Amino acid sequence: KQGNPDSQYWLGENLFLDGQQKEGFKWTSKAAENGSKDAQYNVAIMYKKGQGVEEDQVLSYLWFSIAARNGHNNAQKYINDFNSKLPKDVLDEMTTYVENSIKKNPKYINK
Repeated sequence: KQGNPDSQYWLGENLFLDGQQKEGFKWTSKAAENGSKDAQYNVAIMYKKGQGVEEDQVLSYLWFSIAARNGHNNAQKYINDFNSKLPKDVLDEMTTYVENSIKKNPKYINK
């Protein structure tokens, strides 16, 4: 509750693995918003697969992009997969969305 992303991440992870997917998503999201690249990656997976949250490919792309910028190696693989399947105009819109989201929430990116 005090904003420690490592604690939020592990709480979310344990809740998720215990079958409490919605509550796990809640805490993993908090960790992601506080800059945890592992949580950002997991949130992206959760959005991609609709685990603990409604499936949302746009938000999945956003969180994979943020995790990749923070150095999460596996996130870039998903970004490359999205990029190979998206038409250029959609990809441009997604890139703009990511940039605007990061500008509004600079704490997402680790310095």
